[in-house]
Amino acid sequence: MPMHFLAKLLRKENVNLAALFDIYPHESLFNSTHYRFFKENNKDIPVYDMKKISTKLIDNLKAKNIQIDKEMLAKIERQYTSFYPINLQLMCSQPYTTYYHFCDYFDEVSYETYLYWLTLYYQRVEQIFDEFKPDVIYDTERAELGRIILLEVAHARRIPYVSLEGARVENYWIPTYSLGIKLGSFFRKEFDSLKEKYSTEDFENSRGFQYLKNIRNKANILSEDQKMINPIVNEWKLFAEIKRLLYRTIAGVKKILTTIRIRRVAAPLYANYFVRIKLLWVEFFRNSLMRFLRNRYFCNVNTKELKYVLCPLHVIPESSLFTKAPNFCSESFLIEALSKSVPWDFRILVKEHWGMLGKRPLSFYNQLKKLKNIVLVSPFLHEDPKQYIQDCKGVVTIAGTSALEAAFLGKPSIIFGSMSFETLSCVNKITDITKIKDIIAQWDTNEKLVNDPEIVSYIETVLKYGQNISLKTILYYCAESEKALLRRLGLGYSTRRRLKRRLYKLLGKNLKNLPSPEELEEKVMAETLKIKEALEMGVKLFEEDKDLEAEIQFETC
Repeated sequence: MPMHFLAKLLRKENVNLAALFDIYPHESLFNSTHYRFFKENNKDIPVYDMKKISTKLIDNLKAKNIQIDKEMLAKIERQYTSFYPINLQLMCSQPYTTYYHFCDYFDEVSYETYLYWLTLYYQRVEQIFDEFKPDVIYDTERAELGRIILLEVAHARRIPYVSLEGARVENYWIPTYSLGIKLGSFFRKEFDSLKEKYSTEDFENSRGFQYLKNIRNKANILSEDQKMINPIVNEWKLFAEIKRLLYRTIAGVKKILTTIRIRRVAAPLYANYFVRIKLLWVEFFRNSLMRFLRNRYFCNVNTKELKYVLCPLHVIPESSLFTKAPNFCSESFLIEALSKSVPWDFRILVKEHWGMLGKRPLSFYNQLKKLKNIVLVSPFLHEDPKQYIQDCKGVVTIAGTSALEAAFLGKPSIIFGSMSFETLSCVNKITDITKIKDIIAQWDTNEKLVNDPEIVSYIETVLKYGQNISLKTILYYCAESEKALLRRLGLGYSTRRRLKRRLYKLLGKNLKNLPSPEELEEKVMAETLKIKEALEMGVKLFEEDKDLEAEIQFETC
C-alpha cells in the first residue's frame, strides 16, 4: 500500500512509473485486496505480476511435469550470485525454510520444485527488466524470495535497487541498496569520521547524546512503533482472543473456498489453509495453557541476583532473519553452542518473544530445559526488555534489536547477522561459534566494554541519513483504505464493522476521535514524503559508492 502513495508523489514529477507485485506470489493469483486497490487507483501505471508463472508452476505440479532448466540455473550461478549463492537465496523463502520453524501450513514439495520456481522467477524478472528498462527500483516491501532475486538482477545490470532498513533508533529508517545484507560504505565512513571526532571533542551537547541519555533515563526502551508490532504481553484478554480466533477461522475458510479452483497445490506459492486453520486453534489453546500455567513452563527469577547472558528468541519465520543471517537460523543450535561456551558460574536466560507464545510446540521448551545451565525466564516478568538487559552481563541474539538496546544500556552483545549497528565495537558480529567462549569471558571483567562516543556516533549517523517514519500512521491508513475498497465491492456491514474496530484499536483511538479520511491521508502523505526522500538519498549514495563491488562477498559458516 505505501507504493500507492509513493506513486502519487512521483507522478507529480512526470516520472515514468511501473509497479511490480507478487513479492508474495499469491497476490495476483488470488486478486488480493492490496493488488486490487493499487490497480483500481493507479490505472495509468503498468502493473507487472507473477500470475503467469504461478499458474505455470501449478499446472506442472498437477501434471507432475517439473523439469529443471539446468542452463538457466548455471546462468543464475554465474551472473546472479553476487550477494548469496542459490541455496542461501532460497533461504529467503518461508516455505523453503520449514526445517527452521514450526509453521507447518506449507505443503512439502521437492527441492527440484523450488529450483524450478527459482528459474521461473528469474526469467520473469529478466523479462520485466528488458521490457520496462528501469533506471531505479524503489522497494517498499519487507519480505520473501522475490526481493533477493530483484536485488541480484538489478546489481548485475548496475541498476540502483533501494529499500529502507530499520536503524533501531526510535522510528528511523535508513536507505540500503543491498536489502541490509551489507552495510553501505557511506554509513561506515560517516560513523568512523564521527567516532574520530568524538574521541577528542566533547559529545555531550550533541543530539545523539541527548537521545542516549533519554533512553537510559526512561522506564521503558521500546518505541511506539515497536510496541505496535510487539503488543504488550499482558494486554492479552481471553474473550477478545476467542473472537479474534473465530474471525481468523472464518477468513481461513474463505481462503479455502478461493483455493478450491486451483486444487490443493500450495507451496511454494501460498499456505495450505486447511492446516493453517488447524494450527490457529492449536496455537490458541497452547497460548492459553502457557499463560494460565505459566509457572510450569517458565521461571520467575530475580534477575538482579543472577549472573547471566540474555538470549532473547526471535519471531520465526521472519524474513529479515532469513535474509540477514541465513547461516544461523537455528535458535536451538545456537543456544546449545552458548550453553557449552559460558563460564561455569553463568546462566543463560532464554526469553521467549511475546509474538511467539503458543506458536512453538511445548516440546521445544522442554528440550531446552534439559540443558542444565539454561533458565527459561518468564516473558511475563517484565513488560519491557529494559530490565532483562540492565541486569545481564551481555546479550546474544541472531540479528535482533536487543543487541543495540544492550549497547544503549552499557552492555556488550554477540550477533550472527548483518545489522546497521555492527559498526559498534561492543557488538561482536561473528561467523565462528567457537569464538563465543572468549568473547563472553571478557564480559566477566570490570573492564568497560561499551564506548559512549561510539554509540553517539552511531545515533548521529542514523539521524543524518535516516528519516523518522511512523509505520503506525501508514499501516492504519492502508487498512482504512482496504475498508473503503470492501465497501465499494459490496461486502457486508459486519465485515466492515469488524475491520473498523480493529483499526481503531491499532491506532489507540476512540470512534469519536477518529480523524477524517482527508486528515488521515494528509498525515500519510507526509510520512510517504519521508519515504521518498530516504529512497532518493539511497539512489544518490549508490551512485557515489565506489566500494560497493569490493564489499560484496559471501559469508559462510
